[in-house]
Amino acid sequence: MEEVQQALTENCKYGMRKPCSCACPVNFDVDGFIRKLKAGSLKSAQRLLSVGLVFPGLVCELCDRPCARVCPCGIDLRQMERSCNALQATTGPARYTVPKQNKTVAVVGSGISGLACAQKLAARNYDVTV
Repeated sequence: MEEVQQALTENCKYGMRKPCSCACPVNFDVDGFIRKLKAGSLKSAQRLLSVGLVFPGLVCELCDRPCARVCPCGIDLRQMERSCNALQATTGPARYTVPKQNKTVAVVGSGISGLACAQKLAARNYDVTV
C-alpha cells in the first residue's frame, strides 16, 4: 500500500492526476473541486459535485473517504462537500434548458443506479417511469 501511495504522490508532482482523484472509486475530480473552492466559486464547485456525483449528499455521508488515506495535505473533503450540499438544498436540482422530449423512458429497477439514471433523464426533460 505504501508503494502505491508513493507512486500516486510522484504522479501528483509531475502534473498527473492527484492521488485523491485516483483513489476515488467514482472517479470524482477532487482536484478540480478544490480549485473551484479556492477560487471562491462555491456555486461552480457545487455544480461539479452534483454532476460528478448523482446523489452528492448521500455519497458524502456514506463514502469511507479513500481520498483522505492518500492525500498528503490532510484536507477535510467531507466538510467541503457538506457545505456545497447545503447550497444545493437551497438551489434545487440541476435543470437544463432543453425542449420537452417526446419520449418516455422506462428505467427497470429502483436501486441507486436506476434512480440516478431516472434523475439524470428527468433533468433533461424526458418522461421517466421507474
